Amino acid sequence: MPLMAISFLTNCGNNNPPDPPEPEPEGIGDALKFTCNSDNGSLNIYSGSYEPEDPTSNVSTNIKYVVKDASDQEKDRGELIIDGAKEQHEYTLCNDLKKGDSVYLYGNNPSGFNKIEIAIDEEGKPILKNITDITFYTGDNDNFSVSGNIMSLIKETDFDQLKKAPGLGCFNLLFASDIDEEPVNDEKKYHCNITDASELCIPCTGDLSHATLFANCKTLEKAPKLPAMDLELGCYSGMFVGCEKLVVAPELPAFTLAYGCYSDMFRGCTSLKSAPELQAATLADSCYMRMFAHCENLKTAPSIIKADEFKPGCCFQMFFECNNLKTAPMTIEASKLAENCCEEMFYGCDSLVTAPNLPSTELANCCYYGMFLECAALTKVFELPATTLRESCYSRMFYQCEALTQAPIIKAKTLEESSCSYMFAHCTQLTIKAASSGGYPFFTCPSGKTEATYDMFFDTIGDFASGDKLNPGQVCYCEQPA
Repeated sequence: MPLMAISFLTNCGNNNPPDPPEPEPEGIGDALKFTCNSDNGSLNIYSGSYEPEDPTSNVSTNIKYVVKDASDQEKDRGELIIDGAKEQHEYTLCNDLKKGDSVYLYGNNPSGFNKIEIAIDEEGKPILKNITDITFYTGDNDNFSVSGNIMSLIKETDFDQLKKAPGLGCFNLLFASDIDEEPVNDEKKYHCNITDASELCIPCTGDLSHATLFANCKTLEKAPKLPAMDLELGCYSGMFVGCEKLVVAPELPAFTLAYGCYSDMFRGCTSLKSAPELQAATLADSCYMRMFAHCENLKTAPSIIKADEFKPGCCFQMFFECNNLKTAPMTIEASKLAENCCEEMFYGCDSLVTAPNLPSTELANCCYYGMFLECAALTKVFELPATTLRESCYSRMFYQCEALTQAPIIKAKTLEESSCSYMFAHCTQLTIKAASSGGYPFFTCPSGKTEATYDMFFDTIGDFASGDKLNPGQVCYCEQPA
């Protein structure tokens, strides 16, 4: 049967017009462009090749550039071939830019602009073969904005038609800066002083394609839009790590995630105050891992984190040491949890008062391990409805929550190894009694693996502060403070 006939039959009986195509991202047809916003500026390239096993395998990178002034008059043009076999090298593109000058960048690099090469060892395990990074850098006091379609570095014509960033690590570290402010042993430090990337077009992703793209770019104030709906392995990992001036995060519209795609994405963005909403219904391993870690001024988390199924490590240390986080997601929910999925998710969130609702009933090993570890201001928690616990699922969940005076209702009927160990240890304001004296019952120890309750209430107030395990059938009462 002809292909056209098959396409026709798929719409049989449907008289509705087809859905309109998604609008193209802004700037998709414009080449990548640096614009100088300071009185003088220079644009340069640093190229480094690390751990080369076989330098002859490295492919050279091609860059063409056109320089125009503020009135769009051409000032210069040229072409640069970067030898991927050189371990370190510096190149000057333009060293006499004036305010308003723009540098347009093109290339023909079908295997990727930057490259991470992986080999397979004798045991069938992947090993790093080589990393080739090309990073743009500017003068220390320069000020640039960047706009246009980043894919013009891959193909100088028809780059707006490209649907995937090629290779592995295609744009890794492209606009990154060295992490140390002061040189060590006269070592030169490189800075890419971009303040505004709001008109940069990043239409698609690839494996590790934009990982650490703006890493430690301490001047960046405005982030690019990220319209891609199909994400790839680690594609945005560490994308804005250390961007201390970034105040507003871009929207994240993707519904289906990939392994590590958002991991460390905003780690250390100390000016970020509000997290973007997370639309994805299908998560992946480590997808949100340390996504907002060390965002010291973050006050508001996404309103809800809900998915069909959580994946291993998906929210591991997601808000680690967000010291000013006051509003957690209202609900964190999936029909099925996974190992370590929410481990240490809010570790060290000193200002968090109310925990999210956790209605999931199908738990996994270590799923909530240390979830609220050292949340010193936490006072309000919700019921834990799961009846079948897993290994270490609640272990250290509220460890050292020093302001906690109310324990959640725990409906567990089956225990596993260490499932409740140290759950409330060092909650020094929490009073737990073996018999009611005005408090409410919140936990009845099931029969079976009662060793899972060792040190459950260690260093609390009341009858179980010594940390011994509970006896089967023991009812635990939480007393209200006077």
